[in-house]
Amino acid sequence: MSTTKSLADRMKAGIAPADKFKAADTAMASGTLLPAMASPEPVAAVAVKASVLPAKTAPAEGSVIRENFSLPPADSALIDALRKRVAVQGVLLNRSEVLRAGLAALSALNDVQLGKVAGLVPKMKSGRPKATA
Repeated sequence: MSTTKSLADRMKAGIAPADKFKAADTAMASGTLLPAMASPEPVAAVAVKASVLPAKTAPAEGSVIRENFSLPPADSALIDALRKRVAVQGVLLNRSEVLRAGLAALSALNDVQLGKVAGLVPKMKSGRPKATA
């Protein structure tokens, strides 16, 4: 688990966090926080509707796909260091956004440059590490 958190990064960079409570109070006061509730459906009707749902399809354009992968501790620390560097400039990124920015930078390279950079990445065993007892 990383020792730095997003809030810690923001605090170190001197960036004030957004006031979430004020935003919630504003939304509640305007009445747009929750849509109007219809009368609840009987449990049997909900069960029937769930059984006629279509099978899973490929994600729609613009949706996200959750991925799981392994990183060596040095790479995880590098992501945190990059987050701090960009936070000083006033841009707050989460770990996923740092990885996506890296993908954007890699896609801008030509094939020869990409091959050189790819050659610098050490190979790792895929899958979960074995549990140590």
